[in-house]
Amino acid sequence: MAIVATAGWALGHYEVLVPCFIFQGMSALPFFYFGYLLKKTPILYPNKYDRYNIAFAVVLIGISLAIYYLCGRPVLGFCVNVFPRLWVVVMCGCASFVVAALLICKVIKRIPVVSYMGRYSIIVLCTHWLVYLFVSNLMDWVGLHLYMCATLFTLLICLGLIPLFVRFLPWFVAQKDLIPMLSARKVG
Repeated sequence: MAIVATAGWALGHYEVLVPCFIFQGMSALPFFYFGYLLKKTPILYPNKYDRYNIAFAVVLIGISLAIYYLCGRPVLGFCVNVFPRLWVVVMCGCASFVVAALLICKVIKRIPVVSYMGRYSIIVLCTHWLVYLFVSNLMDWVGLHLYMCATLFTLLICLGLIPLFVRFLPWFVAQKDLIPMLSARKVG
């Protein structure tokens, strides 16, 4: 995994262009692996240390901010595969912020609209960029340059798209199996 991610970073660093965002996916592999590892830990599930979640979250956010400012306020650009020189350290900062956010979510438990969007996050993930491009271009055409409004409108439109995608395209948004697995079929 580390070799694949490093290869993705190196190819992006030397501006090697490959179609289908293959190298960007390679560079993002540590985040997916981190999520896989988190699934196997007690962090996501109720445990005896939950009463310290806010304290742990504050410390992790502090670590993340320290890395951000000490590394020159880097930006990870997956679309163009741009990473700072200290990309491993920056990814550790990102991971600490993700764990902090998860710990805060465990304390809050549920926020109706956010929980609903989280349940169908694959739909939001697959549509938000196209919706944002449309909304921001429309706002630029009208003469408004309010990025926060574009973000808000994007979220509202994505929220409205969820029931449509669930109803009319469930196979393409992971609500139904597009290709039934052999083990899932009923053997008669």
